[in-house]
Amino acid sequence: MLKLLLLLLTASLPLMSASLRHADSLILSGLNERAVSELLELLRDDDIPQDVILYRIAGIYHGTGREDECILLLDSIQQESGEDLYGWKVSLLSLSRRSDEAITLVPSDNVLLLLWLQMESGESPISCILSEPDFLAERAVRAMLCSDGRMSKGQMEQTVLDAALVGFLGDEVIDELELTLETGGPWWDEIALGLSLVHESGRLDMLLAARDMHLARGSTSTWENRLGLSDDIQVTAALTLLRTDPDKWGRSWLITDILAEEGYTAMADSMAAASSSTSFSAGVSMTILRETAQYGALLELCDSIAPDMPDSLKARAALFRARALRALRRPPEEYYGSYLVFAVEYPWHDKASEAAYLAARYFDSERNWPAAADAYMTALSTGDSGEARAHWSL
Repeated sequence: MLKLLLLLLTASLPLMSASLRHADSLILSGLNERAVSELLELLRDDDIPQDVILYRIAGIYHGTGREDECILLLDSIQQESGEDLYGWKVSLLSLSRRSDEAITLVPSDNVLLLLWLQMESGESPISCILSEPDFLAERAVRAMLCSDGRMSKGQMEQTVLDAALVGFLGDEVIDELELTLETGGPWWDEIALGLSLVHESGRLDMLLAARDMHLARGSTSTWENRLGLSDDIQVTAALTLLRTDPDKWGRSWLITDILAEEGYTAMADSMAAASSSTSFSAGVSMTILRETAQYGALLELCDSIAPDMPDSLKARAALFRARALRALRRPPEEYYGSYLVFAVEYPWHDKASEAAYLAARYFDSERNWPAAADAYMTALSTGDSGEARAHWSL
């Protein structure tokens, strides 16, 4: 935050003066007293904004735990200039977690700042009516001070716009949306959509999914896209797709994998039992054996797949075989070799590039350069793996 403030303060300077650059070099060299002396001289230079200089002075004293000395210095500057510098003193005390002392310096008409400091000190802010904030910082403070469930629709809309610049404000809006998930009207969706355009959040993703569940809506493609999100959302999406189109999704390893990984092994097993496809059932058994830590049985199953079975099942068996070997703590060259064999034999599989990259990293660490090169090239040829490309280029 301090770095951001410095950037904002210096943005108006077309060219930083040589004196200011010299003061900065003294600060970076740890020559703080000399830096302060030069900065105090620069206060008389009308070409440099006062805030730019005071920011550096406050930073020097705060960084060395000498806030009280800085406040005394600010008092002297205030007496000489006639300008009230209470804001800098409040900031120093607040940064040093002395909000109780900072409150005593705030004018009574600065209600928003008083409320903020009360919250920082652990006090319950007084109830009052606040005027409409004039700028972003005031709006941000007001949003954070607002009690959950009390933010107006207009304030939420403004906070969404501000969240594009101040990311943490997105969480303030999400708090409000959580409380009104089942009661909010069309405005709820408008605000949630606007927030999703400027703020990425797993909480927001989960809220949108819960909202669709509550209203029994959402296209198939929307729920399909959610299969790649966080665990809770994946389960919700999987169950929704099973309910809306059981004929299609009831025979999907993607669905059974998600369910088994999240503890719904009985449901995955029942889906396998209801299917007439031995290939699908065998694939489901693989994920159930893995999730229940039956690695020996999983290895036997993977090795028993007949050559005339579909390529999709043989590829799955090759992948799960490597996973079983790794879980059984076989020698690394054995299971990493299996990952590479899987990637080479089934380059179309969506896990092929990742598996080859894992093998490449292992062979690289073992200084087996020929095998590492082959594995990196396999990772690149089976998918545009940025990490593999970076290693190959080095």
